[in-house]
Amino acid sequence: MRGQTALEYLITYGWAVVAISVIMVLLFYMNVFNPSAWMPVSNEAVGLSVFGVTDFSVNGSGWIVLYLVNNAQASVNLTDIRIQGSSLVSPNPPLPRLLSPGANLTISGISIIVGNKGDAFYSDTIAFNYSIVGGANHTDSGILRGKID
Repeated sequence: MRGQTALEYLITYGWAVVAISVIMVLLFYMNVFNPSAWMPVSNEAVGLSVFGVTDFSVNGSGWIVLYLVNNAQASVNLTDIRIQGSSLVSPNPPLPRLLSPGANLTISGISIIVGNKGDAFYSDTIAFNYSIVGGANHTDSGILRGKID
């Protein structure tokens, strides 16, 4: 009787171990445990109000291209772009740059975002320092998220 109880105990828990092992293998196969798989496929910029980032790309050496639009109701003078507190190096076209309401600007430069193509993901703060023409200085800040292109 004791032998039968022990055997039933081992068989029951043996099947539970097999089921858990199969589930773990499936989860690894579906890449659930890879944090870079949780990032969005496309890059996104969130939290900005004055400057809309319609698109951007970042390569592994830190080169970034931003496609901006002025969402303010007035002309603004863009004076600096900072990523994680560091100014964009060698911005092209150079700053400061005057933007009328609704105007688009494509600007590139060297940022501090670096990593391996495809595998590295980032979530960094971005800040646009600007002044309203005839007004005070302001900062519009948000977050850039995505994968290295």
